[in-house]
Amino acid sequence: MTREAFYKMLEDDKAEDGSIIFGKPVMGIERQRMNLDPEYGWRYVYDLIHGHNQQCYHIIRMYPPVYIQLCEKLKEAYHLKETDYISILKSVAIFSKTYVLTI
Repeated sequence: MTREAFYKMLEDDKAEDGSIIFGKPVMGIERQRMNLDPEYGWRYVYDLIHGHNQQCYHIIRMYPPVYIQLCEKLKEAYHLKETDYISILKSVAIFSKTYVLTI
């Protein structure tokens, strides 16, 4: 893709208020949300905690009991709070997995 085509694509995607327009075809491809199942993340974390200990260790570098203790410690000592969209277990799993991938 040339630089001009890239800039043209960016200009076509912006609405008048500067936000990105989703659903509009860009170069023949319609944009779609990646996560169509809102329960997928929670099921993944649940399977991670209640599945095989080695799988949990290899993904987030903690065994399930240690991971649950960490989440409780963050909740009590550092006032980490759940939202309507994400639980503490899920947010810590996302952070841990991202951190592990960068080392």
